[in-house]
Amino acid sequence: SKAIPSRTMCVVSLPREMTSDISRVLGSIAPKHESSFFWSLYNGTDPGRFAVIKLSGECIETSLDRIAEDLSDLYKLGLFPVVTFGWGSSLSRRLAEAGINSKFIDGDRYTDSQVMAEVERIAKETGDRIVQAVLARGAKARLIDYNSRSLVAEKKQGNDYGSHNGSIVGVNTAPALSAVDMGVIPIVSPIGISEDGKTAYNINAASAGAMLAQAIDPIKYVMVTSSGGVLNPGRKIISEIVLNRDLERLVSDGTVSGGMEKNVREAQLSLSLRQNGDDRSVQIVGPNNLLLELFSYKGAGTYIRKGYAVTSVDIEQLDMARFKAMVKKKLGETLREDWYSTHKRVAYVEKNLKGAATVVPDPPNVGSPYLDIIVVDNGYLRNGLGSDIMSAIGVPKLFWRSRIDREANEWYFRISTGHIHYTGPGGHDYNHFWTGNPTFEQIRQQHNFVQAKPSNFQ
Repeated sequence: SKAIPSRTMCVVSLPREMTSDISRVLGSIAPKHESSFFWSLYNGTDPGRFAVIKLSGECIETSLDRIAEDLSDLYKLGLFPVVTFGWGSSLSRRLAEAGINSKFIDGDRYTDSQVMAEVERIAKETGDRIVQAVLARGAKARLIDYNSRSLVAEKKQGNDYGSHNGSIVGVNTAPALSAVDMGVIPIVSPIGISEDGKTAYNINAASAGAMLAQAIDPIKYVMVTSSGGVLNPGRKIISEIVLNRDLERLVSDGTVSGGMEKNVREAQLSLSLRQNGDDRSVQIVGPNNLLLELFSYKGAGTYIRKGYAVTSVDIEQLDMARFKAMVKKKLGETLREDWYSTHKRVAYVEKNLKGAATVVPDPPNVGSPYLDIIVVDNGYLRNGLGSDIMSAIGVPKLFWRSRIDREANEWYFRISTGHIHYTGPGGHDYNHFWTGNPTFEQIRQQHNFVQAKPSNFQ
């Protein structure tokens, strides 16, 4: 799918100050430091690139009031997500009442001309319901229907899908972004139109959301579903799916199937098509947690990302000039001139050096590897890169130390299984962290090493 260029945006001036009302709304969502971080992030970007939100049909049926309230709060904050929607079982019931059987092929509804007539009706009704619910709460919204030619489509290949099931071949962002320019939340109907404007096509809402996200490149792409996320066999929400690592296993063991597999596959497609897809994510969340997902680090649903490519290399193969520069920028420290020669080290490097770690694989008298340095460029924080580097290191028992004033300590406390606070080189206070379940004697050996090891920095 190609994005059809829109006109040059002329963004209206909207109130962006942290007023008491904004503080009240944000303060009720997430911890202040988290909501303030995301507020600053969204406030500093093009309003049209804030978020794309896909609403499931079941959520619209059962939770439209809550969704509309959240959209209204976003509007009051000067934030205008591009919203698309589905209708799911509502259309199946309507078709059954008309004596038409519902058929699905690979998660897509069989759509002939008879089904398409009902699709067009329910699309308008559902879109209008969302708009009216938002308007009733003092915000502005507008239905962007297929006459706007936002989603250009062609007939899906194969006769099994019917004559009016479509594949998106282009996204025209102008109608939605024009609405954002005017301070209106655009509600985009998931109906495609042929390039000649003569034939309408039924588009799966997950596909519509994925293609809108690919074209708009928002900071956040959120799918709102009744399940609240991807569920494990115990019916608990899986907090994170790293596609490169987890997806095929989850599909093969049946954890991800049916409509949820369609959602996850479309999330995968969206991330694969985006230029910076490695650094983006897709969230699947319930209707009660939309704002929490947008304004907190952890959220409440399933966080889906591609996963970074991290490889191990001999330290001689590391671009040392870039690595030293990243250490200086991130930690504010300069590596000692003799750092390179004090221990044998292995490097774990993201393919574009967005992050890297050095490990002493066999420190003397310890028996477990020592994580010497791990740094992630500031532009890629909280995207999972640090976790992917740790996964690439891939040892059950790892230990490291960190000065207590390092911002990474919050993350270290989460991923470690234990720690000891002590005073180390230069009189600085440190934490000695470890993973796995080392014995008391192994912890003592680790601690002797970190206490004796000189600082890496000048």
